[in-house]
Amino acid sequence: MSIKDKPRCLKYLQHISYYRMTGYMYPFQTDSSHTFKKDVSFELILDHYLFDKKLRLLIMDYIERIEVSLRATLCNIMSLAHGPHWYLNADLFNDKRLHSEFTANVQSYCADASETFIRSYNSKYSDPKSPPSWMVMETLTFGRLASLYENLKDNDEKKMVAQQYKVVVPLFQSWLKSINFIRNASAHHSRLWNRRIPLKPTIPTRKNNRFLTFIDAETDKRLYGVLSCMLFLINNISPKSKFKERLLTLFSEYPTVNIQHMGFHAQWREEEIWTH
Repeated sequence: MSIKDKPRCLKYLQHISYYRMTGYMYPFQTDSSHTFKKDVSFELILDHYLFDKKLRLLIMDYIERIEVSLRATLCNIMSLAHGPHWYLNADLFNDKRLHSEFTANVQSYCADASETFIRSYNSKYSDPKSPPSWMVMETLTFGRLASLYENLKDNDEKKMVAQQYKVVVPLFQSWLKSINFIRNASAHHSRLWNRRIPLKPTIPTRKNNRFLTFIDAETDKRLYGVLSCMLFLINNISPKSKFKERLLTLFSEYPTVNIQHMGFHAQWREEEIWTH
């Protein structure tokens, strides 16, 4: 590997660490001896690192929009059908043990919460002890929100939540799991480029639900599949969103970054969801 500017290289390694950078080096090495391919430079590796950093920040911005939307949609639909404290009703959930753990965690958190709206509720009301769902939803992480939705019985309201995003329940649940994995990886500054996704999103193949025409073995295992699902959701939440445009701008900013390592196939720009 060539190094054009050694002082700059040393500075980056001081603050990033060589081990962290190795995750971006593997695709540019030939074998287990870690021999670099021809014409590989530290600057090329650094470009991939900086690209990945900006990608994580961009993705987190739009995951927030999905999370906030899901909180509101779930709360509105379930509250209208089952009252403001619907999340306390064990009959609405499949796994009673998980539900019991969830309500216990909510009560424990709310008993000593620092948020003003929770403390205000506690000072005014004692029955029920836990706040209404529109308060509780604001305290949940994306992962706990996704788990709460998944544990709901397959009733009309659960279907209505998914339909709000023009998907069916099984697809929606798998997407939420995948997005939560990406969210956690991004929040902990982990690599997204060239990373396999262990919680794979279900990519729809039926004509009525399909939004990708070309699906290969890597689509649901790499970031491309999750980003496509996120784009589908964002288009329904905010049709005028610039998510796609900002991703394309980032790709243009780093032309040396090989996005095929993220699952983007040769014809991805021909997909309607990525062109319109």
